[in-house]
Amino acid sequence: MSMGDPAGVGPAITAAAWKNLRSDADFAFYVIGAPELYRPFCPTHEITSPAEAPAVFAKALPVLPVGPIPDITPGQPAPEAAP
Repeated sequence: MSMGDPAGVGPAITAAAWKNLRSDADFAFYVIGAPELYRPFCPTHEITSPAEAPAVFAKALPVLPVGPIPDITPGQPAPEAAP
């Protein structure tokens, strides 16, 4: 799953999905994005390979980090932050 527009609601929705699915490894997923966007909503675990996601999914949202994102203001889309 990608993070979409970092100023949008994607991180909150992704965290809610993780909270509802984390108890079932069959539904394990990971996010390609900026870990700091998800930390206000749920615990995160940075991974270096998608293969690592199932092992940490029950305890934290697996995030495959991307490079730094520009400063954003939630609720104000920023095209330069979501290339």
